[in-house]
Amino acid sequence: MKIINCSLILPPYKMTPENDLARKAVANPDLFSQQEKEIWYCTAYVSAIAYQIEEVIANSSARPVRQIAESEGKILEKTQLLILLITALSLLSTALGVSNLVSANIMERSSELGLLKAIGATNLGVILLIIWTRNHRRESIFIRAT
Repeated sequence: MKIINCSLILPPYKMTPENDLARKAVANPDLFSQQEKEIWYCTAYVSAIAYQIEEVIANSSARPVRQIAESEGKILEKTQLLILLITALSLLSTALGVSNLVSANIMERSSELGLLKAIGATNLGVILLIIWTRNHRRESIFIRAT
C-alpha cells in the first residue's frame, strides 16, 4: 500500500460559498434526499469536493481548511453586495436624470400645456402629444444632421 501525502489540492474551478445545504452535508451527506444530494454533489462546495476526493482516492481522507473556505465565502458575499449596491445607485441616478429631463421639458412647455388643458385636452392626449413631439424632434434633428 502506497501512502500519498497531499497537503494542498486546488480544484480548477471557482468555489461556491458555504450555505445551509453545505453545512448540512458536513454533518452527514447520507441523510440528504436524492435531489438535495445531487444539488450538493454537483455544486462546487468545499465539502462536496472533499467528499468527491475521498470517493475517487481509496483509503483517503480529505479535510478542507475551513478558515480559508469561510473567508473566501465572506469575500464573495461582500463583493456581490458591493455590485448590488453599485447597480442600485446606477439605476437611481439614471431615474433621477430621466425625471430631470422630463421635468425640464414640461416646465419649458408649461404655457403650451396649460393652453391645451384650457381648451379641453385630456391628460392622455397631453401625454401622447409630449411623447410624439419628443420622438418627432429627434427624427428631425437626425435628418438635419445628415
